[in-house]
Amino acid sequence: MITAAERAEEDDEFGRATLSSREGLRSAAQLARILSSRETPIAILQSNPAAWEIVNKHIPGMDRRIGNEMIKPHLGNFSLESLLVFGVVQREPLARIDAELAKLGEVQ
Repeated sequence: MITAAERAEEDDEFGRATLSSREGLRSAAQLARILSSRETPIAILQSNPAAWEIVNKHIPGMDRRIGNEMIKPHLGNFSLESLLVFGVVQREPLARIDAELAKLGEVQ
């Protein structure tokens, strides 16, 4: 039997996630984890009110920053850190966000 983690690692020859990979990623999203600016998709942070409050505390106007029609479809894949390259966020607040997210402990 293939585990969700193994399915999440399956890609086709072009590096795109296959349908079974997406199913594995959905299952992985339901596991308890420590949230972070590097690993956690923005959509997951948004779904947790306490986490999203932390993000907005350190990056005011975050909803406006990610409201761009080019970014919105990717919120399930992009982490806060991945937005650095686009200039949407700066590196400095990410460490403060991570420190506060860690205080939330494991969340689902």
